[in-house]
Amino acid sequence: MSAFLQIYKNTLQRHPFIVQSVQVGTLMGIGDIIAQKCIEQRYSEKPYNFKRTTNFFLLGTCFLGPVNSRWFRILDQYVKGKPTQRVLKKVALDQFVYIPCFLAVFLTSLEYLERKSLDDARKAVKLYYWDVIKANYTIWPMVQLCNFYFVPLNYQTLVVQVVALGWNTYISYRTHLKED
Repeated sequence: MSAFLQIYKNTLQRHPFIVQSVQVGTLMGIGDIIAQKCIEQRYSEKPYNFKRTTNFFLLGTCFLGPVNSRWFRILDQYVKGKPTQRVLKKVALDQFVYIPCFLAVFLTSLEYLERKSLDDARKAVKLYYWDVIKANYTIWPMVQLCNFYFVPLNYQTLVVQVVALGWNTYISYRTHLKED
């Protein structure tokens, strides 16, 4: 196991965006699989939807991973102050500037991949955006407080995505709740 961790650490140092993007996509795909197999199929006869998992994986790898990695680097570079003030500023910017905009774009992209119509995607997101944003504020401010205070920059995306395994399961479930 220590050999794997060393390879991971070295690869992360050399190619942070690629590693972080692939790990985000992988964990998002796993979150969708959990939502479908362990939650939705428990209460309905809905068959497993591979395309849906693929959409989560692709959005994680091609969008969420790169955007979050870049966002954390921007915060690290530009937010100044004493350590506690700096962390509080980062959390405030993350939760009240970045997240509302990011979630709108992410959720619309996810819906667009499934619906093939931007108008239909926007209408669907309007139905559950506020539920998702409220759920975000019950979890993520504390996670980001700890993440920005204790975790080195290159590992912040990984920490977020480990916690986000449950979050991704919720997002997958919530965005497909209307289909039942």
